[in-house]
Amino acid sequence: MTSVRERSHLLRQSLLPFSMLAACGVVHAQVKVDVGSIDLEDAQIRRPYTEWLESKGRAPLDYVLAKFEHHDVVLLGEHHEIRQNCAFVAALVPRLARAGVRVLASEFYPSSRQADLDAVVDGRGEQFDRKRAIAISREVAWPTWGYVDYLAIVEAVWKANHEERARTAEPHLLRFVGIDSDWKQVELWNEASAAKRAETLLARERTMIASVEKHISPAGDDVANVLVHCGFAHTVTAQGVRLGTVLRKRYGDRVRQLVLHHEFGRVSKAIESLVGAERAIGFDVTQSPFAQWTDSTQMAFRFVDSFEKLAEGWIVLAPANALRPVRWIPGFVEDAHFADALFVARRRGWVGKDEDVGSADELDAMIRDHFERKAKDLDRAARVGGKKQG
Repeated sequence: MTSVRERSHLLRQSLLPFSMLAACGVVHAQVKVDVGSIDLEDAQIRRPYTEWLESKGRAPLDYVLAKFEHHDVVLLGEHHEIRQNCAFVAALVPRLARAGVRVLASEFYPSSRQADLDAVVDGRGEQFDRKRAIAISREVAWPTWGYVDYLAIVEAVWKANHEERARTAEPHLLRFVGIDSDWKQVELWNEASAAKRAETLLARERTMIASVEKHISPAGDDVANVLVHCGFAHTVTAQGVRLGTVLRKRYGDRVRQLVLHHEFGRVSKAIESLVGAERAIGFDVTQSPFAQWTDSTQMAFRFVDSFEKLAEGWIVLAPANALRPVRWIPGFVEDAHFADALFVARRRGWVGKDEDVGSADELDAMIRDHFERKAKDLDRAARVGGKKQG
C-alpha cells in the first residue's frame, strides 16, 4: 500500500493519458452532488443509501461471480499493493473455475511471458514451481514487484488447475494471462520527454486491450470467460483510450467494471460511514443513489462528472484504514536487478536518497523491513484511532 509521497508519483503517471485525452471521454454533466455536502448523520438522508445496500448489496465473492451471469468480461480494478485485494482475488480463483470462467487476466505480468506463465499454472506436477514463478516476477516492469501476496494468486491458479486435473481426464483449466507490455519503470522515470512517457503508457494500454480481446468469446457464447485484475485507472469505462473504455465501446454491456475499496477521499469515507466498519459488501453504483456523487477534492473527478463514470460497482473488503500492505518475498532482489531495484526503491522513498546500500542482499532486507514497518505503523495508528473513537 503506497504512502502519500508514493501516490503522488503514481497518480501523476496514471493520469497522464487522462489529461492528454480528457476531451475524448468526458461525459456531459447531469444532476450531481458533491459528496462532501451530504449530511450522512441525518437518518432521512442516509435512508436511500442504506436501503440500496440492504436490497442490492452482496457478499464480495458472490457479487463478483454474479456479474458473470450477465456479462462476459469483468474488470476488477484495484489500488495496488494492498494485501486484502490479493487475498480476495486468490479466494476467487477456485470459484471462477467452478463457474466456468476460463481466463484470469493480470496487469502484473507481460504478455510476452505467456508461455512461462502457462507452464507455471498448468497444474502438472505435485508442487507449485515457486522458484520459476518468482523468476518471472523479476522480469516485469517494476524491478521491485517481489510480493508474497501477488505470487499467491499465481499459486491459487496452479492449485485450482492441479485439482481439476486430479478430478477429471478432460480438465477445464483456468488460464492465467499476462496482459502488460514490455516497458520498464526505470526507463519511464528516466525519460525526459513527456511525449515519449505518454506514448509508453498508451502503448501499455493498447497491449492490454489486445491481450484481453484474444480471450473474449464470440457474442452469444454462453461461457462467461474473462476476469481482468488490474489497476483502477485502467478499468474506467468513460475515459479516452483506457482499457475499460475501449472494451466498453467495442463490446457494450458484455463488459462490467468493479472497483475494490481504497482510500478515495470523501467518497471512501462516505461509503464507510454507510457500510460500517465490520461489513464486507459489493454493490452496484450505476443507477443507484451513489451514481451522481462527485468529489471536488479528487483529481479523478476533473475528467468524469460522476462516481458511476469511475466505478460501476464497488467492493468493500475492509475500511481503508484496515487495509494492509503486501508482504515482501525474501531474497527477491538479485545482483542482476540490483541497480534498477535500488533506483526504484529510492524514488518511492523506501530507501533514503543518500543512504548507502552496498549489495542486493542489503537492499532486499531494507525493502522487507520497509513493508513490515509500514504494516506495524498502520496497526498502531488503527489502535490509536480506535481508542479515540471509544
